[in-house]
Amino acid sequence: MPEVVRPPHRDDSSSSAVVRALLRQGIETRPLQGAETRSRELVNTRPRQAVDALEHLSIVAEAASKLSSHRRFTHSRIATAEEERMWTAMLEEEEGDRSRALRSAMDAVEKEETPTERQLSALLVSMLQADVTLMRMSRVFPDPLSRTMTSATNGLRHSPTCELASQLHRAWQTLGITKPTVVAVVQHVVSAVGKLTARERVVLFKGVIPDHLRGTDLPALASFTAEGL
Repeated sequence: MPEVVRPPHRDDSSSSAVVRALLRQGIETRPLQGAETRSRELVNTRPRQAVDALEHLSIVAEAASKLSSHRRFTHSRIATAEEERMWTAMLEEEEGDRSRALRSAMDAVEKEETPTERQLSALLVSMLQADVTLMRMSRVFPDPLSRTMTSATNGLRHSPTCELASQLHRAWQTLGITKPTVVAVVQHVVSAVGKLTARERVVLFKGVIPDHLRGTDLPALASFTAEGL
């Protein structure tokens, strides 16, 4: 793994501000499921996980397709065949971090009969960060129809991606937010944060070959890794 080049300081309050605005608009939460209900859902986990993951990957793909002309979720090119294994390993670490953060935020919300705005805000930030990670998976799993979208087929075959997507599906369902709204929220937040961080990311990718088609370019991976921090 190449040494990670950390980007200039980025104010993470931008995504939190968007989340607070959404909460003020009155995102309603449905009653949270109890432990007994969740334990019953453990039956046939893998088929259910695949169905949930596919549903959410389609949501992320739709949101990404509407941002394709701006590529606001990343400034990175797609990995070459020689880079794919190394880039995938880096993204797996990112998926693991997002999955743990999301699980922790979900646990905090589910412990409360009426979650606080702070808990919901933390959960939403974790969810949106994880959704961006799923979009970033398109750099190693590009969809044949659009290289800005993550391939659902490859995503389902990749255990960390499938797990994260299914977690996100359950999290959005827990908040009682419909698919069209999820697409709109993800699109809006990614676009807003992308605009705020565009200048920093241009600096981050300075000197990286944008049209590298074969072989390896370690600076490209270092910049891509830092962009996701």
